[in-house]
Amino acid sequence: MNKLLLPLWLLLLSKTVFAEGSLDFLQFQRLNTPNNPGVANSWYGFNFHDSWKIKKYRAKTHAQISARHFTQGKATIFSIQEAYFQKIRGETTFVSGRQVLDWFSMERFWYLGKLNGLRSFSLTEENQEGLVGVQFKRKMWGGEVGVFGSLLYIPELNPGYTFRDGKIIGNNEWSRMPPTQIGFREGRAPVRYELIQPDIKSLISQQSFGVNFRKDLDWLDISLFGIVKPESKLRSGAYGYYEQLSDEAAKMRIRGFTLNHSVYGGNISIPVGDYKMNFGAMFIEPDLNSADKFEPESFENYQYEPDIYRERYYVASIVGAWGTGGISFNYISGKEELIEKFDESSNAEPLFGSEMKWKNAIGLSFNHDFYERFTLDAKIQADLDKLDRLFKAEVKYRYSNFAELLIGAEIIDAPEDSSFWSTFRSNDSSYLKLSYVF
Repeated sequence: MNKLLLPLWLLLLSKTVFAEGSLDFLQFQRLNTPNNPGVANSWYGFNFHDSWKIKKYRAKTHAQISARHFTQGKATIFSIQEAYFQKIRGETTFVSGRQVLDWFSMERFWYLGKLNGLRSFSLTEENQEGLVGVQFKRKMWGGEVGVFGSLLYIPELNPGYTFRDGKIIGNNEWSRMPPTQIGFREGRAPVRYELIQPDIKSLISQQSFGVNFRKDLDWLDISLFGIVKPESKLRSGAYGYYEQLSDEAAKMRIRGFTLNHSVYGGNISIPVGDYKMNFGAMFIEPDLNSADKFEPESFENYQYEPDIYRERYYVASIVGAWGTGGISFNYISGKEELIEKFDESSNAEPLFGSEMKWKNAIGLSFNHDFYERFTLDAKIQADLDKLDRLFKAEVKYRYSNFAELLIGAEIIDAPEDSSFWSTFRSNDSSYLKLSYVF
């Protein structure tokens, strides 16, 4: 055997390998016409989840990646949700790489994306994207202290846009599109867009630092956290002018930028028989001084920057699990406070809104395995103030160890135009997914 390969073979033999994934094809049956024109009715997908345990060194690597290619528009989106190395030494755990911080688990159900980012292939999925950095966790003070630090920032990239011939094209039905027309004096004018490429080096070289403390008691588990980091998703600003001499269109330049914000809070968990009651709070405080100031040209009299809000969320849930399934009841109260409003004297319209997803909402999720090969997953969320309602249900059939069939449906009802979900209320669909599982 080649001497150079011998150490590699010895390393592989010392590991316990776990890997799974799937190759997928999904076909939609649209129940109405999505707001985003030209979206695909099918996509091909790839998912991979890999963990390697190195028992000798009490270490492991972990990776979770996924991608989708949409048949119409030829758009491809991808996500590296996690990719890290973990080492345990005595009372200390070291984690390096892209990792989901498990400091506030209840943000997943409501797709908040404040602590961790969101994969955002769909805006109604719970999949998260981690932060890139280094975390040290040590058992002390009767609990565990975690410290996270990072010098690298990677924002959410999905669902994303494509800029083509002055037009913005959404990658899928969940891309939130800006208007194709803008108000001009007493009339309307079409809009042509130009993307301002950000300084990539300055964008990604942003710092994050956070701490977490958790303590498990016989009757109560408590967790407290705080972190200063860039926002998970880029903001967008637009600047432009009305050109009457040539094509009578508003020429708008769009740029992406981010703010730093402080995210802090905590949660407690109380076991009650076979159930667990959870209560938590999360507070988001934007740093106004971190805003990327941009000076438009003197002739760009159309200017728009999104407003900046302070946010707070109170959450509660009751979670139960049994051998073949589980159920959870959830509640969220969200509130925002305006702390900086940008000048609207230019009469430009909001191109990218920033409405809260939830104000006063309840939710239920349920999953159950039956007849050994079938799995049912259902989720419903309803905002009591805005009257938004989201429903999603999927039935999966495991034909063999290598083949799965999934049938699902998704319904969104958002009666108020000011709602975050109003943009996507025409995304109702049923779908069929075929998967080769490995």
